[in-house]
Amino acid sequence: MVSLLQIFIENAVLSLAEALSGSTVGVFTASADGDTTVTGLPSLVSSTPTTGTIGNISRTNVFWQNQSANVSSDFSANGYTTMRSLYLLCSRGDEVPDTIVLTRAAFANFLNNATNTFRLNEPLSRQAVDEGMVEMGFPHAMFHGAVVIFDDGVPANQGYFLNLRKKYTQLVVQEDRSFAIKGLISPADRDALTGHAIWAGNQCVTSMPRQGHLLNADTD
Repeated sequence: MVSLLQIFIENAVLSLAEALSGSTVGVFTASADGDTTVTGLPSLVSSTPTTGTIGNISRTNVFWQNQSANVSSDFSANGYTTMRSLYLLCSRGDEVPDTIVLTRAAFANFLNNATNTFRLNEPLSRQAVDEGMVEMGFPHAMFHGAVVIFDDGVPANQGYFLNLRKKYTQLVVQEDRSFAIKGLISPADRDALTGHAIWAGNQCVTSMPRQGHLLNADTD
């Protein structure tokens, strides 16, 4: 019975974590307000950075505008040039994007065009020498030092250049509310135990100009 209850609790936490990483109530939701949703990246790092309000601050203020660039639906022709321009727009001294999150389609374009754009000269590791082979599967994709990943929660034709290590993009969690399990109770009308798995916090950006929004990179 104890083992079964532990499994149920672990499943509840995993389900909550999956929801938090998704596009319905999580970090990729289009919602900017609400008690049951996280302020999502589509709201924080906008495709229209000069209009609207986020965090009770108007985007008409230049200091509260993220950067934006458009691949124009032809990644093979414009992808790397547009990404490089956006990277530079987001950079100030050592404050540079360190994480780039793309859709699955845009990430595939990024990898496919890499083999046509760059000459690769990878040093052979000892293991590769021993096996007579070189790993060319791009296990760690990077762009100007920024890690490039994909997430199926990213809305179509959108991508994000984020500054995480310099603390400008954060997932702030309330103390004692990070996947906390509240006490289990037995309802009066059934032979069962019920309880709540609780997470309380929000996604925050503290320097908009250090973040970038990439448009229309899904088509090669």
